[in-house]
Amino acid sequence: MAFTPKILSFDGGGIRGISSLLILQAIMEDIKEAQKLQTTPRPCEIFDIIGGTSTGGIIAIMLGRLGMTVESCLKAYRSVMEEAFTPKFRCPIPGRSRTTYSSKTLRDAIRRVITDECDDPQCLATKCCIHANEVFQDGSCTKTIVLAAPKKDLDARPILLRTCDMSPEFSNCAIWEVALAASATPKLFKPIKLGKNRVELVDAALGFNNPCEVLIEEAQVLYPSAEKFTILSIGTGRGSVVALQNTRLSPTASSTESTNKVDEKLEYKYRETAQYHRFSVDHGLEDITPANWQMSDQVAAHTYTYLKGKKYNIREYVDSLATLSNLEISNTRNLADQLAGKRTPNITTAVVAKSNPAALQQPTIRMIQNPPGNNLEQPNPIARNPSGNSMDITDSHENSKNWKAILD
Repeated sequence: MAFTPKILSFDGGGIRGISSLLILQAIMEDIKEAQKLQTTPRPCEIFDIIGGTSTGGIIAIMLGRLGMTVESCLKAYRSVMEEAFTPKFRCPIPGRSRTTYSSKTLRDAIRRVITDECDDPQCLATKCCIHANEVFQDGSCTKTIVLAAPKKDLDARPILLRTCDMSPEFSNCAIWEVALAASATPKLFKPIKLGKNRVELVDAALGFNNPCEVLIEEAQVLYPSAEKFTILSIGTGRGSVVALQNTRLSPTASSTESTNKVDEKLEYKYRETAQYHRFSVDHGLEDITPANWQMSDQVAAHTYTYLKGKKYNIREYVDSLATLSNLEISNTRNLADQLAGKRTPNITTAVVAKSNPAALQQPTIRMIQNPPGNNLEQPNPIARNPSGNSMDITDSHENSKNWKAILD
């Protein structure tokens, strides 16, 4: 079976991003159940590309670059949104443009998440993390892609800030800088100047609030031999839109309009396949603006109602994931780097889709051992049958007729 890259895409939506995470949480729980795993996998252990626009970019950073669990991401995201969308009360300085919210507050909130997720032994021992300014580019993590737009040309193609194959222009950008570029909605947050040429970047939600099509195009570049993809697009509901006046565009450009057009286009393109799946609350979030963090409980309530009617659709997606991909357990980080003390997020094992005919002919069990002094939990050994489905070895005796144990 050819390698089938798995894409996870997040729309922008401010506090409504909680809805996206709750939907993803339900999907990850279903993957755990379907694959008979003892613990719920992290998104970075499943997907090959995680990307997002606006605050969806912040979620992508947390799940992809930092390797967080959905549960940890939910908690951190709520905190970041509350801090970021609390209006600043300073007196405006004459001559300076005013924004509603403080970019410095958002920066500090993102940096706090980075240091909280750090598991470097030295930082843990001293209780003083030195990685708040960690560089975004990192070839050893799940490929993470964040969309931003050049302020001077909002109708241009978005600039892609990536953990892999980053252009030299932006290769030294810090994680928090990429997060600020993703969420710098005009009039809400200041633009941020990034790169060697100090390009002024803003939120790309105006034309690319749904980044899924862009991420698919990027996946085709990263995986030119891939014949198929499994695509999971998660929206933030049909709430109030971000509408920006721009004389170079149509009178009012709506992020919701562009979001729906992308979904309709991809739905039609993949209509006869099981490659494309999108989940987004269809009603109940209309009156919740992206900045209204006080409404997070209402966002959650409407999402839970939505999920009750989507159990079949979620299982349909999970089944397509298993059908199109071979699942096996491997480590997402280089153990030599971990032994050398390189800072890594709290990542244990990864369930990844791979095509390796030789491995299927001569299967092996790979016990992922944790390096000394590392706080990572020891994963259970996994058995993989020829179709690619995985399960804990502790359960394999009962299913010996259907599963092939792999020995080194």
